[in-house]
Amino acid sequence: MSLPSSPLLQSWLAWRQHRSDPRADETVGTTLGQRAFALRSRRQFRRCQEFAGPNASLPQHARTPSGRRLVVESAKMNVLATFPSFRSVVLDTSDARGLAEFYRDLLGFRYRDGDERPPVGQPDPVGNDFVMLVDPSTGMRLAFQQVEGLQQSTWPLADVPQQLHLDLSVSDAVELATQRDRALSLGATLLDDRSDDPRELLYVFADPAGHPFCVFVVSPS
Repeated sequence: MSLPSSPLLQSWLAWRQHRSDPRADETVGTTLGQRAFALRSRRQFRRCQEFAGPNASLPQHARTPSGRRLVVESAKMNVLATFPSFRSVVLDTSDARGLAEFYRDLLGFRYRDGDERPPVGQPDPVGNDFVMLVDPSTGMRLAFQQVEGLQQSTWPLADVPQQLHLDLSVSDAVELATQRDRALSLGATLLDDRSDDPRELLYVFADPAGHPFCVFVVSPS
């Protein structure tokens, strides 16, 4: 019987192999090599048990003091758990340029190259579509997406909730497919598949609460 393939299952199998390593106690919580893996929580470990059987157990020495997360790293490990990188926050707005100007002044961010405000009286196609600001010291990104109409949030009242979505990035198409599978396995819903878009490979998901987020490819260069 073949077991389903997943990064989480591979991590669990590597941990099982790790238990036979006599240096196991010395390698818990330390970085001894290039390869590492993490089981992020007891809940994820129980998912591994569904694949590996009810006799799987979590060793006492591999628990953190809080008991909520397992981190075991070893030079002998040949599995690397990967995750998408946090890329930017994107705010919907009926005035992308105006909101970008507000946050540029408030935070001291600069425009991404090509997103600068044009001279007065000149067309502003970028400002009527999608504008991005960048923190010059950290590279953090804050973007503004033009929409036809948007009700102003009534927070802290619940009548109209806050509006935003998250952008997450990966390095290539292979990792994009891996993170698609991870997102779906964690309870996300696929809203849009643009994995064959020649301009920008991406997926759009909704999280379990319905908030949208994107995962797309950004070359390391």
